[in-house]
Amino acid sequence: MPHLLKQEINALARLSGPITMTFLLQIAAGVLDTIMSGHYSAKDLAGVSIGSNILLPMLLASVGLAMGLVPIVAQANGAKHYKQVFRAVYQAFWIAVISSAVICVVLINIESFLFLFDINKQIRRVTSGYLQAICFGIPALLVYSVLRSYTEGLSLTRPALLAGIISLIANAALNYILIYGKLGFPALGGVGCGWATAVAYWISCIFMVCYIIFSRSFSAGYLFGHFFSPNWIQIQEQIKLGLPISIKFLIQAGAFTLITLSLSRYGATVVAAHHITANIAVLASAFWAGITQALTIRVGHFLGLNRPSAARLSACIGVCLGAIYGVVGAIGLFYLATPVAALYTSDIAIRSLTVELLSIGALYLMVASIHDVSAGALRGYKDTKVPLLLVIFSLWVISLPLGYSLGMTNVIVQAWGAKGFWAGLLVGMSIAALLMINRLRRVSNRVVHSMPYNIF
Repeated sequence: MPHLLKQEINALARLSGPITMTFLLQIAAGVLDTIMSGHYSAKDLAGVSIGSNILLPMLLASVGLAMGLVPIVAQANGAKHYKQVFRAVYQAFWIAVISSAVICVVLINIESFLFLFDINKQIRRVTSGYLQAICFGIPALLVYSVLRSYTEGLSLTRPALLAGIISLIANAALNYILIYGKLGFPALGGVGCGWATAVAYWISCIFMVCYIIFSRSFSAGYLFGHFFSPNWIQIQEQIKLGLPISIKFLIQAGAFTLITLSLSRYGATVVAAHHITANIAVLASAFWAGITQALTIRVGHFLGLNRPSAARLSACIGVCLGAIYGVVGAIGLFYLATPVAALYTSDIAIRSLTVELLSIGALYLMVASIHDVSAGALRGYKDTKVPLLLVIFSLWVISLPLGYSLGMTNVIVQAWGAKGFWAGLLVGMSIAALLMINRLRRVSNRVVHSMPYNIF
């Protein structure tokens, strides 16, 4: 057993390291947008913040569908059913095409939606311009997400990491040029973030396509040497698996969007501080996001090999590692809150409120790590429906009502503003983590006892 334990820890570390770096690079692009727009003006920071919170639920809903491809590829690859892998990838492509069309229609007409909220006119102009610019890159992002799920499902994590590095470098350079008006371009402020991000999406997508075509790592079969037209039965099956993941991401991101829009009545300072806190929390979560995705891959791979006990062992190890990462990240964030907040903005009021929110956010991260890693292991078992219900209950039945009461009313205490919403998120996530661990325990035990072979 000690040998198997060490072997699995090493396997998860090898997989999760590049995946974690890829997540960090993706998140770093958002952090870069926030920092660079924040140093341009407070209104541009608020506009990009609101735009990001509107865009994020739609993107996560679409990317969640692509993530449903990971356990399919992992299990089929473990069983050496390569044609099944290619067929699944092409059905994911068709889903991406439909999703990108829907998102682009919404973003092009976003101005009418923004009028429903009491948002400053200048902030609203930045938000709509940012979203309409980024619309150009949505198809590339969703195709890239499918290709990333394909490569990671094969336990090949290097392509997405390299694409992330190239994309971040391009995004940083384009942000500098378009936000501040360099090399003869006009200063676009927050809107420039949208154009820079859109171009970076295309660069990462093109890189992934070229890597798959020319790399020898894909010798087991040539993805682009096949073509599969839409098969609505297979698309429905893939959506059935990916949709709960998508909805889970959607309602989580949607909750933050709702919080941001609710806080908009307090002005740019509160909105910006909340957005920076959420941005930092997402950045910190990347340290266990690699373990989360690695668990999906390892559990799916072991089940494809008909080794359920090994899948359960991998899940247990992964949850323990995720909890350790969460505690370390929370402690680091608690003690480094002031210098981290200073990286985002030079505005003293925004910085001060951000530090206050991070004291609650640090505790939130500890329980979020356990919840997220457990959900990743469950995806490896293709169990996505019940985790979705658990998230809906903890977030929309507990976190948001409690957060609204604490933050916007005097029913329980004198209104705490943004701190009240973060307190509600902490309580709801704590409950969700406990429920998710219990679900993982029940599912893994049931699979061990139900599969015909139980081989390490």
